[in-house]
Amino acid sequence: MSTLKLGGRDRTLKLDVNALIAVEEKTGQNWLVVSGKQQFRLTDIRALVWAGCQDEELTIEEAGKLITRKNLKDAVKAVTEALTDFFVEPNSDSGQ
Repeated sequence: MSTLKLGGRDRTLKLDVNALIAVEEKTGQNWLVVSGKQQFRLTDIRALVWAGCQDEELTIEEAGKLITRKNLKDAVKAVTEALTDFFVEPNSDSGQ
């Protein structure tokens, strides 16, 4: 889970299996393979932001309008953190 300021407010990006399936359906990419490459296309970033914010009922086009040249680096960082949270095993000492 990560936080990203979009449209003047903080939004929480949380990726789960359903979110990644939605991204796969929108992008045609297998995220079990792509996640290790860390090279995102703009369509990937938009889809991951959209899927991560699905609790906010944004359309994918609205998510794209909120990502600007000024916050693109922050969007990539938030997407990377959310993917890491999903794919990386928690530390066994943390009790998770």
